[in-house]
Amino acid sequence: MGYDKPDLAFVVHLGMPASPIAYYQQVGRAGRAIDKAEAVLAPGPEDPSIWSWFDSTAFPPREQAEEVLAALAAAGAAVSVPALEAKVNCGVAVSRPC
Repeated sequence: MGYDKPDLAFVVHLGMPASPIAYYQQVGRAGRAIDKAEAVLAPGPEDPSIWSWFDSTAFPPREQAEEVLAALAAAGAAVSVPALEAKVNCGVAVSRPC
């Protein structure tokens, strides 16, 4: 959004931002130095399915997270990202992201 204006009185979204965190950060730009500010969200019909997709891909499956935690515990010391990716068969170099 790029506005750094403390007396911004309103924020209008035509379509939802990419995440709830992005929305919170953007509406937080309004009203920092004034008593009242307005935020309006006009979602599009596709927005709920987009947020649902982001929600379903935000975290790895439980089994994969447990595999990473077990590899870290077994190492007993710091492990580089490439070494960890090789141990759990995930990451940029393979088709299974961590």
